[in-house]
Amino acid sequence: MSKKKILTVVLTLLVAVCLLATTALAAVAPTGATTPTGATTPTTPTTPTTPTTPTAPTTPTQPTEPAGPKFVDVAEGDWFYNSVMWAVENGVTVGTTATTFEPAKTCTRAEMVEFLWNAAGQPKATIKTVNFTDVPASGSDDFWYEESLLWAVDSGIVAGTTATTFSPNQDCSRAEMISFIARLLANGATDDMPFVDVPASAWYYNEVLWAWANGLTVGTNDGTTFSPDKTCTRAEAVEFLYNAFAE
Repeated sequence: MSKKKILTVVLTLLVAVCLLATTALAAVAPTGATTPTGATTPTTPTTPTTPTTPTAPTTPTQPTEPAGPKFVDVAEGDWFYNSVMWAVENGVTVGTTATTFEPAKTCTRAEMVEFLWNAAGQPKATIKTVNFTDVPASGSDDFWYEESLLWAVDSGIVAGTTATTFSPNQDCSRAEMISFIARLLANGATDDMPFVDVPASAWYYNEVLWAWANGLTVGTNDGTTFSPDKTCTRAEAVEFLYNAFAE
């Protein structure tokens, strides 16, 4: 073969190779292709907002305890605690101050009559005056026990220390206090007297006997005595009344 023919064949082969390479490149996706018009890029989803933590419910207000006497000198373990609470809550008496009751304080005859009148429900008397010369003028502030004294005299509960005196400021004895209550409530007693210091001749014998038989008192010194002449304290007074009216 002549050189000219050989050159022609070589050139032909080169052209064929170039055509094949061009065809192969055309099959590859064109670089830099643009997004079709009108197509939007999907929006990146927003991170959900963290839900707000619910506010903790407010603790309910505790119910207010019922109002009641708060005496610093009266403890729950005291033998007179229940009677003092009963007396104050039922209007029989009040404390000596807003925070004290003074259970060991001696009661006067005027105070005793007032306590009994309050415990009985403050009944009205039919009389308007008393013959006692040692009490204040009717209607005066000093005669704060006037209504109770009128009722006590009218009901035969008190007769005075003499025919013309009541002795309102005199300390009241245990015998006097029991007698006041017994004269209002007594319906007779037949039991034998348990107290060695209450003789049958005593003016208060029947009243003390009735009080013991009806559970108003258990006496003093382990129940062998009543101590009738001992002054009656505020604690003892409300205890007698509590036993008579609350039980």
